[in-house]
Amino acid sequence: MQPGTEADSQGGTTPTCRLAEREKTACPLCGKVVSRKTLAHSHTCRADAATRAQLQEERARARVEERMRRLQADREAAQLLEQRRAKYANLALF
Repeated sequence: MQPGTEADSQGGTTPTCRLAEREKTACPLCGKVVSRKTLAHSHTCRADAATRAQLQEERARARVEERMRRLQADREAAQLLEQRRAKYANLALF
């Protein structure tokens, strides 16, 4: 027998990492029993979906608020520039 393997029912060897992947475990959020590989790579549960949806909504709101702040800053800068142009345009008439 090679190191890191165990004999299976057919007399061959199966790597211990593959045996560990087949081991069943419960999802910590929904309690569904799935393999470790499924839990790590493809399992999506309803509790997790709700959490992800809430997180996406928070991120979207933060992006919208950041855009609004940038637009407001751009408007204020444009107003200040226009005020300065008007001020210096009057000085140039002398």
